Parts: sequence; C-alpha cells; structure tokens
Amino acid sequence: MPSKLWKLLTVLPFIMLLGACESTMVERGAAIDAEKLAKIEINKTTLPEVGAILGSPAATNNFGEPTWYYISQEMEYWAFLKPNVTQQNIVIVRFDKSGTVQSVEQKDLKDAKTVEAVKQSTPTSESQLTILQQLLGNVGRFSGKESTK
Repeated sequence: MPSKLWKLLTVLPFIMLLGACESTMVERGAAIDAEKLAKIEINKTTLPEVGAILGSPAATNNFGEPTWYYISQEMEYWAFLKPNVTQQNIVIVRFDKSGTVQSVEQKDLKDAKTVEAVKQSTPTSESQLTILQQLLGNVGRFSGKESTK
C-alpha cells in the first residue's frame, strides 16, 4: 500500500470524528420583541391585557404584589460538554394589587449572577447502618396479622 494512501486512511477517521462534533444552538422560552413590549403602558395596562399581548409568563410570583417573568435563553451545545448560555433576556412585569402594571423591567446576560450550590448534606439514620443491618432491618417487624389497636 502506498504511504500517501496509508496516511489518508489513518487521518480520515479523525477528520470525520471532528466534523461530527459540531455545536448546536438551542433557543428556550419565548423572546419578547420590542414592538409587543411597547404596547404595555404603566398604570394603564391590566393583568389580562398583558397576558393577551405577551402570552403566558414563564414564571410568576404570587407573594405580595403579582409579578410575571418572561424568560428566554439561547444556548450552545458542543458534544458532551456543559452548555454555554450565549444570550438571555428576562422581562419582569410588576402589577399592583388591583392588577394594573406598575413597572416593566428588562434584564440580560450581563445582569446574571452565579449562585454557588451548598455542598452540605443532611445525615439520616439509615446512613449509619451497615449493609447487613439494612438487608435484615425489616425481618420480624411485620407479622401476618393486623393489630387491633
């Protein structure tokens, strides 16, 4: 076999493998365009009207005065790696107790903050048992008769 053909057959699978690892863009949520957002007027537009203009919110806050959140994200996935958020937009609509819009606020990826997860765990009584105690723990605990208490 000629050496050029041998090199080509050796390198070709790696080139094909790299070509298969193309990134994928995924959009989540419904992006709110400026045209729809301009229809909402502070102290005038009501809660049902906002629902008709923008649709159902992604999340709501029902504690205190109602707040609706419209969240959209664009994420890039590359093979098996952790996805990368490339774009994010959040529209926050706050209502007063009567259901009239009090404020409309927009946030993007620059406003995002990283939240660290707590690395503590809650111990349980089962975590101190040996494997044998766990396997035989229910032996004799149940009799075939129902108690008459």
